[in-house]
Amino acid sequence: HLTAEAATAETIDRARAVERTAITIDPAVYDAYVGRYARGSGQVIAIVKENGKLILASPGLPKIELLAASQTRFFQNYDEDKLSFHVDDSSKAFYLVIHRGNREIRYDRVLKVTRDVFREYTGNYYSDELDVAYKLFIEDGQFFVKVGNTPKIQSDIIKKDVLVCRGNKANVERNAFGNIVGFRLDAGRVQNLKFVRK
Repeated sequence: HLTAEAATAETIDRARAVERTAITIDPAVYDAYVGRYARGSGQVIAIVKENGKLILASPGLPKIELLAASQTRFFQNYDEDKLSFHVDDSSKAFYLVIHRGNREIRYDRVLKVTRDVFREYTGNYYSDELDVAYKLFIEDGQFFVKVGNTPKIQSDIIKKDVLVCRGNKANVERNAFGNIVGFRLDAGRVQNLKFVRK
């Protein structure tokens, strides 16, 4: 007879095996999940569809195929992480959750914005504290940030007045008339750095 502890461990192992058994679903389902997603810290990941497969793409890392455990739950063979999509009334995923052990990490869908929305944020911003200027601009329909003479970096807007770029997050500030006057930058351990629009 199994001890209660061994029985519990066996039940958990069985549940994990079921959860990590890939099923076949219609690749058309993936269309609702394709897009870019950002977590609160500013890190952005992409979910793409390639040759009928659903792929997780993180900057600087190899692409990972996501295998379906259900219509909305996926896993991958790279590690123990699992991923679930949460769909809204429009049948599009509005956020996803990466399940890592006991942790749940939420990523919200990055807004698909028009050139006109990006244009509102373009301009030069300066930090007295760092003595550095950031230039926000549009090129080929994409939104970029450039710091001094460094290469441009693609940026995203995850919601109104919240910009993200390579794990950094900028909270845009407006005056009483609704005009953008600057932003506060959270970059890793350094938080709330003030940038003024020039």
